[in-house]
Amino acid sequence: MTQQNATILNGNALAKKIRASLKENISTLRKKPGLAIILIGRDEPSHMYVRLKKKACEEVDINIHQYLFTEEATQKEILETMRFLNQDDDIHGMIVQLPLPKKFNESAIIKAIAPKKDVDGFHPLNTLAIKQGKPKIIPGLALAIMRLIKSADQPIEGKNAIIVSNSKIFSAPLVYLLSKEGVEARYTSPKNTHTAKKISEADIIIIAVGKPKFIKKTGVKDNAIIIDVGINRTKHAKITGDVDTAMRERNVFLTPVPGGVGPVTVAMLLYNTYLLAKKDTENQG
Repeated sequence: MTQQNATILNGNALAKKIRASLKENISTLRKKPGLAIILIGRDEPSHMYVRLKKKACEEVDINIHQYLFTEEATQKEILETMRFLNQDDDIHGMIVQLPLPKKFNESAIIKAIAPKKDVDGFHPLNTLAIKQGKPKIIPGLALAIMRLIKSADQPIEGKNAIIVSNSKIFSAPLVYLLSKEGVEARYTSPKNTHTAKKISEADIIIIAVGKPKFIKKTGVKDNAIIIDVGINRTKHAKITGDVDTAMRERNVFLTPVPGGVGPVTVAMLLYNTYLLAKKDTENQG
């Protein structure tokens, strides 16, 4: 029988499985992993994301250390705290919740994270290592996207993927991971005049542009795997992605928004924390 509606790639269910497996792995470590989260300002979505990360950490037995700063804090105070955390043996991973209030130098703060504790994989040395094909830590978002692609349970070797994003930095780890699976992956800007055509020809589509209905129901081919990373708030306060919700009526594999990429990304952030803690344990013998 021909499939008539989209197969929804359930991020919540996948994340639950990842956390369950992760909890077992963490129980084998001599020391619990420690994750430090630095949160600056009053941005409500950022506070919500940190609450979700805290809850997930508690579920898998990762010690979470929160450092909350108001917008009145100075950059010097932030950097001093980060220097302390870089030297703290109980902290295996550190993240700075983005976006930052405008007065802070985001680049300088990201660079202040010790590369070996850069659990998000955003430090310039870690992004360079990925481009060179020798990654030390891969961003949780890229790992999550790959897990969701594989959850479609479709052969992907020999397929072609298009990554539509405002940032080439976002695409680099995805190109690396997809290439390892035998997928020809390319980046394109949403402003490129040929982007719609590239999307319509792709077997795998990863979209992260922050524009509702950027991909229309008729804009993809049958059986395409579509990973919607976009998060947009409509005038009715609903959260939607970059793909038209009418895509659910097509014969495709699709991540929902919310409930798709987000929960899996949090799970893979914890997975990275576990890996850093495991490596630290092994180095100590």
